[in-house]
Amino acid sequence: MDEEVIEGMPKKHPTYGCVVVTKSQIGGGGQALNGSSVLHNNIMHLQICEGEYSRSMGADWWSPRKTIVDIELSPVQFAEMITSVGNGCGTPCTIKYRADKPEEEDMRVPHINKFEEHTKEFRQDIAKTTDKAKLLLKQMEDRLKEKKPMGIREQQELLDNLRCFHNELGSNLTYASRVFDEQVERTKTEAKGEIEAFFDSRIRDLGMQALGKQLEVETTETPVIALE
Repeated sequence: MDEEVIEGMPKKHPTYGCVVVTKSQIGGGGQALNGSSVLHNNIMHLQICEGEYSRSMGADWWSPRKTIVDIELSPVQFAEMITSVGNGCGTPCTIKYRADKPEEEDMRVPHINKFEEHTKEFRQDIAKTTDKAKLLLKQMEDRLKEKKPMGIREQQELLDNLRCFHNELGSNLTYASRVFDEQVERTKTEAKGEIEAFFDSRIRDLGMQALGKQLEVETTETPVIALE
């Protein structure tokens, strides 16, 4: 029988693939992941690999071979990926390895403090709004210094500028407040997910240690029956 063909099924084929999901823990201050505002010590890995088919002991066996792409996600991102079927925007992830660009393996992005980023953007928006207010105030002061009375058209233009400034100020502040609140909730969810993942892993490790000790005790206490 041809070793490359098993009961009519080729051992290798361009359409064969395997998806491998693993979880890792890292020490230190944690690792930055794309689309996440906190540093992570618990990371989910999703690998898509070329697959290989084999058959033995009456069963089909699929084995991962060459890695095509390896991505990393936080526990929260992994849960969102599974539960967001049909979401056109998708879930952010961190590409750790790509077969077509192996030289870029394990390239990391810097961690950005989202609170500092929002604060900086808010101050920039306030500065722009303040500049517009100063310009509008100067235009009014310059016009009032003139002895020539204001015409209807000029009055209407001044009122339009004031209304525009008022609407822009109100909408900008409302939008900035809403976005900041959303980011706070997002960060809280990510931090909660990281803490839950840590305790889940710790409880599992302690359980395995207790089970190992129990098995050791049971093995030690098992009576030995002498055969005559």
